[in-house]
Amino acid sequence: MATSQNTGAFDDVPTAKSVGYGVAAYVVTYVLFFVLKGSQGVQEFTSGFEQGAGSTFEQLGIDPPSAFEIAGWVFYLSHNAGIEISVSAMGQSQSLNMNPGLGNEAYLMAIPPIVLVAAGYLLATREAPAGASLPKVGASLAAGYVILSLVGVFAFAWSATIEGGFGQQATLTVKPQLVMALVVGLVYPAIFGGVGGFIAQSQAPDRQTSAGGAYGSQQGQYGQQGQHGQQSRYGQQPQQGQRTPQGQQPQQGQRTTQGQQPTQGQQPTQGQQTEQPNRGQQDERTPQGRQSGQDDDQGQSDRHR
Repeated sequence: MATSQNTGAFDDVPTAKSVGYGVAAYVVTYVLFFVLKGSQGVQEFTSGFEQGAGSTFEQLGIDPPSAFEIAGWVFYLSHNAGIEISVSAMGQSQSLNMNPGLGNEAYLMAIPPIVLVAAGYLLATREAPAGASLPKVGASLAAGYVILSLVGVFAFAWSATIEGGFGQQATLTVKPQLVMALVVGLVYPAIFGGVGGFIAQSQAPDRQTSAGGAYGSQQGQYGQQGQHGQQSRYGQQPQQGQRTPQGQQPQQGQRTTQGQQPTQGQQPTQGQQTEQPNRGQQDERTPQGRQSGQDDDQGQSDRHR
């Protein structure tokens, strides 16, 4: 009775490698934003905040966000994920979700797709098991990307407490939106990582053809060597010391097998008997034998007389 085995949808996905490549893609993208917008972003945020608040950070007695946090905000804005600004005062809290975009620096939004396509391509070409769907393997790097997307919501949160009149305090918090961070942490790598896997799959036939050509060339070399070996075996005279096949005349110096007549200069092997010629044969072979035979005939004739 035949039995069928059900396989999971992600059995052909290298899970551990997918997480690793997803984490690496997140880190590379963030480092690029830190280099491009870290310090500059601090200056821009400080200037805009002080104009809106009418006071400097120093006057308010708080520290501005660091380049580490600013780069994180730009990272999420480049993924179309908004920023959440919340103010807590007198036991009440109010939040505002906003997505100001990147303004004149919208070109920065191309960085995440480029990095994710490259990561998906590398994951598919280097880590995919045989027979796996390469687009699916490329998209699987979302497993690692979304983990750091969630961690970044809390790692890039900036909070400051502002002292107000009459001993009142207000707490200002700025951080990436949690829900949008999770959404883009899954959607972006799944789409663009899958594109990288698709590119890898489109190039797979070329690599297979090249490999097949190399294999065929190697087989051709083996075939030529085998043909040459057969010609050497059947068409050339065996060298001295080699055993001759059945039916061939042994060369001088070779040992004859049982039942073969030794060639000139060879001694008969042990166990072979040399035949002695009979009298008549001896007479026929030598003149001395023929003379002896005639004398015997004459003696017999004299006795009869």
